[in-house]
Amino acid sequence: MSKAALHFTLLIGLILGVSFVIHSSIQHYTHIGSFEFHLILNYLFNFVITCGVTMLLIFFDSRTTNKLGFVFLYSSMFKFLLFFIFIKPNLALSEGSKEMEFMSFFIPYGICVVTETIYLVRLLGKRY
Repeated sequence: MSKAALHFTLLIGLILGVSFVIHSSIQHYTHIGSFEFHLILNYLFNFVITCGVTMLLIFFDSRTTNKLGFVFLYSSMFKFLLFFIFIKPNLALSEGSKEMEFMSFFIPYGICVVTETIYLVRLLGKRY
């Protein structure tokens, strides 16, 4: 694993860890339940997918820099495809609020996308 990939994995792990604690605490204090609506599954899914995609982007950055934007777009589509294959069916089976299910997936997803984008922009900015 490259230094950049290890750095990103630690960074996103820390950010998602703090976000998870805050998210589950808010759900606990609003009497929703700390781990309801597949919260752990959603955070783990986003962590694993984001780390994998970022490692792929770091790998492609060293080989074909001019196609990196396309790889990033395709990886975003790939994330949504995996969401609809693995996560969405579980959400459809659960008895609960659709808004809470939406929030339990898209909060970690949004955090991952923003962190991944900022990290990759900075990484590319250092090289050019």
